[in-house]
Amino acid sequence: MRNSLLFLLVVLLLSGCIPRSRTDIPAFSGTLVDSISGVPLGGASINEQADPAAEGWTPQSLRTEDDGRFNYPALTSGTVYQLPAPGAGWPVSRTMIFHKEGYRDTTCRCTNMSLFGKENEAVIPLVRIDQSELSTEEPLLLHLSDSIVCQAFVGSQVLYQDTLYLIGEIYRQGQYDGNPLLLTLRSVPPNEGGIVLAVEDYRVQLAPPVQPAEE
Repeated sequence: MRNSLLFLLVVLLLSGCIPRSRTDIPAFSGTLVDSISGVPLGGASINEQADPAAEGWTPQSLRTEDDGRFNYPALTSGTVYQLPAPGAGWPVSRTMIFHKEGYRDTTCRCTNMSLFGKENEAVIPLVRIDQSELSTEEPLLLHLSDSIVCQAFVGSQVLYQDTLYLIGEIYRQGQYDGNPLLLTLRSVPPNEGGIVLAVEDYRVQLAPPVQPAEE
């Protein structure tokens, strides 16, 4: 039996295939912070979802540590023999819903390919309710990294053409749901400098604040 397994392994290696663990639900870790000050937010509740949900998987509800940290390891199952290729497999996602008293509830989604086995970490900014005006449109999903997107609201800090702005308004051009969401951006600090109008959401990136240095 052992000789048969060794023979099979040699055949697979010679054919260019390599063994990989299949990722059913990607890893997702990071630090939850105030969107403006960068102060870590401890004690925030996190509820998770997955798409597709692995068989027998149970969502975990956690709270962030005192330093704002959270950690959800990847869920992997089985070994797949695959030709070397980046981003192979099919998309698997893990969605986190962050809740902290005094802040807007914020949903973030991490998406990887099932055979990529990538670690995912981000600084997740939450917007204070008193700094965020309600928009008539749904919040945007903007990129924090190549694999992580989070909701952005009026008052969220964003990067556009390498410059930091605040979202001033979220609206649609026309009355149809299929029309793209557009933004107005205010300079930071507000009311200093001009306003960029009609920026399509895919050209804007959510900007996590730099965490304050430890004393």
